[in-house]
Amino acid sequence: MTHKHAAAIATLLLAVVPLAGCATAIEGTTQDIAVVTTPAGAACVLVRDGQQIGVIAATPGSSRIEKSKYDITITCKKDGFEDGVVVDESGTAAASVGSFVADTVITGGLLGTADSISGADNKYDSTMTITLVAKGAVRPPMTTLPAPPVH
Repeated sequence: MTHKHAAAIATLLLAVVPLAGCATAIEGTTQDIAVVTTPAGAACVLVRDGQQIGVIAATPGSSRIEKSKYDITITCKKDGFEDGVVVDESGTAAASVGSFVADTVITGGLLGTADSISGADNKYDSTMTITLVAKGAVRPPMTTLPAPPVH
């Protein structure tokens, strides 16, 4: 290897190493999830993969969670109302897309694993809104769309 090639490789490594864990540096490994209910004042629990990961004593409020590839189920309770349940789906953080492309092109995919291990390459919706239905309230009927014609 010539001195010129060694210098080129060293320059490339200096450019690539800062990209390792790019989403970790930009997006972080934790995220606040805010929950708003109508009416306000509900107590909510955040559960992921069977484990409670957060509590909101009264809405509106928020909970800081560790990011993961698994979805979060948020259940809110308030006296006189049916429980409200929503799922906050885990998605891909914007910074991890750029990190993945750079990592794949330059290093063959070796560096981006730090983001996957830390959870930084995932992201949840930051605000979840839940409408609680009063107990005994008449719910609107479920509507079904007609099946498409078969040809």
